[in-house]
Amino acid sequence: MRILHTSDWHLGLSLHHRSFIEEQRDCIRQIVNLVQEEKIDIVVVSGDIFDSRVASSEAIALYSSAVTQICQECDTEMVVIAGNHDGAARLSSCSTLLARSGLYVTGKLPQNLLSYRKEDVEIFAIPYFHIDEVRSRYPQRRIDSYEMAMKCLCEEIRSIWSPSCRHVLVAHAYVTGTQLSESDHAALLGGAQQVSVQVFEGFDYVALGHLHRPQQPGEQVCYSGSPFPYSFGEVEQDKSVSIYDTISGEIHRITLHAPKRLCVISGTLQEVLEKAVQEPLEDYIKVEITDQPAGLEVLEILRRDYPNLLCVTGKSVLTDGEQITLTVEEIETLSPQHVLEKFCQETAGYEPSPQQTEWFCKALAEVENGGDLQ
Repeated sequence: MRILHTSDWHLGLSLHHRSFIEEQRDCIRQIVNLVQEEKIDIVVVSGDIFDSRVASSEAIALYSSAVTQICQECDTEMVVIAGNHDGAARLSSCSTLLARSGLYVTGKLPQNLLSYRKEDVEIFAIPYFHIDEVRSRYPQRRIDSYEMAMKCLCEEIRSIWSPSCRHVLVAHAYVTGTQLSESDHAALLGGAQQVSVQVFEGFDYVALGHLHRPQQPGEQVCYSGSPFPYSFGEVEQDKSVSIYDTISGEIHRITLHAPKRLCVISGTLQEVLEKAVQEPLEDYIKVEITDQPAGLEVLEILRRDYPNLLCVTGKSVLTDGEQITLTVEEIETLSPQHVLEKFCQETAGYEPSPQQTEWFCKALAEVENGGDLQ
């Protein structure tokens, strides 16, 4: 049996208010193509299908399209678990009915951890859980850490699995010693929820979700990573899916290629402008200005050359060497008073006084009303 492992789709996610739904749609298309080309028998999605517990209609539509294509058009079954970003109850609605169509969804921690069995392969599901759920499951055990909770669940699985089968675990967890990405906010904040790779001993393959960098903390323990970079700290990462062959035991990754990438351009303002002329980029861009502040005027100039510019960083004139960040959306959301404040900060390094602000607003009102100052 060939299993395609993917996770952390985060459908509906945006960066600096820029939606990635089209890029996510393209990643789904590539995954569906791989299911057909690689003759995949089952697809596992290890949590964080959505970016929010209350997903947008657009994100739900994309998820519905994805599972319909895989389960019906490709005639391939799926095992899906909820991550910490998912609304577990919503995700697993009608799960019994969906299972008849080959879609096995586990939201909350189930009574029966065996999610799927076919031929000589058993797949067990441990969705994202709270430690109290496990304490109530094993009242006779002293469970004082997330590590101990995961250990109890894995011990239960080992006690019920069939010795003659291959055993695959699908889980949403943060393994100690793994590398985090800038977009792994929940893992950064949830350090107490780390588990050691040793708790997964005995499984033939552990398909993990939660971290966005593809990595292998154990011999048969893998993070597929997110299908698209969700922060500028991930620009050098190859995004991929993992394929596990239950017969050979081999694991290999297949890289996904997005039509637009995330890209960081660094240099003086002059160097950045010259690069835009020499090599126009349609990617999502972050510009790092090394010789001056990232002001509104600079941002407007760069927007003409980089249509998908998302943010600019530059030196602050108020502090020694500190980097400040300005996003494109600020142009549209800043009030006139804030525009004045930023202008004074960027050009002269001071805050405008209340009277200066009052004069500015009065002059602006005169201009807008066609007064004598026009």
